[in-house]
Amino acid sequence: MAKGCAWVSLAVSIENPRARQLYERIGYRDWGHGLLDVSWPVRDDVGNETLHTEQVSYLVKTLG
Repeated sequence: MAKGCAWVSLAVSIENPRARQLYERIGYRDWGHGLLDVSWPVRDDVGNETLHTEQVSYLVKTLG
């Protein structure tokens, strides 16, 4: 267990199945609570802000 952490986690877009397969090959597993919608602001070249939303799978990996 590194620096007292028991696990690490990440979110991967449901539109990126190859990334999810990679993470699963290196030991990440689905967190077991379904999909999440994540959102963040995006600014264009002239400063207009829009909200980008994406559906993700949340994956966890137990550490040593």
